[in-house]
Amino acid sequence: MNLFTISNFLTLTNLFCGCMGIVFLLTGKSEFIIYFIAIASVCDFFDGFVARMRNTMSDLGKELDSLADMVTFGVVPGLMFFNLLSVYKPSSELGAYVPFLGFILTLAAALRLAKFNVDERQTDSFIGLATPACTLYVLAIFMLFQNGNLLFTEIISDKFFLIPNIIILSYLQISEIKMFSFKLKKKTFKGNRLRLFFLVYSLILWISLGYLGLAISIISYIVLSLFLNFRK
Repeated sequence: MNLFTISNFLTLTNLFCGCMGIVFLLTGKSEFIIYFIAIASVCDFFDGFVARMRNTMSDLGKELDSLADMVTFGVVPGLMFFNLLSVYKPSSELGAYVPFLGFILTLAAALRLAKFNVDERQTDSFIGLATPACTLYVLAIFMLFQNGNLLFTEIISDKFFLIPNIIILSYLQISEIKMFSFKLKKKTFKGNRLRLFFLVYSLILWISLGYLGLAISIISYIVLSLFLNFRK
């Protein structure tokens, strides 16, 4: 069994970035989190692609990928929600435990990743919201809050905004809703048309609107997936 493949190296890089993200969140240097999530997302996108191209796919690589994702796209977004909810000054002793609701997202991610490993239906599409997409949305609202725009800060710092987001995202991760994958498995443009158009659309949003564009693109992805399910 070959442990040291290029695809496993990419997966371990994803895991390392997740660990660094946790460190920076815990030490109050959260402005650096965007770089580590970006690198981790790229590595997570390409590790499976490289494994297929080099014919090094294995059960070990599949399990390693989920373990890495659990840290980067499970613990990190839960900790981001924990930090956002910690802004509140609790009015009661019970209120001091509100920030821990953020880790409901982490528990849902664990179920999502475990389900993915045993669910043979998820070859060309996802069943439920993928953890990287969920994390990118959480990252977007977290960075909007960090950037200090008064309007976004007031909205995002409201627990009546954060808690419903946690519940909805957690549900979407473990739901049976079919969502299209961004992994380019077909060799023709026609077979990847939806994915490529959406990637261009998302890129335009990110460039023009920054973190707000990133949040809108993930919401658009969820809405489009729901529409495609409804149309069928």
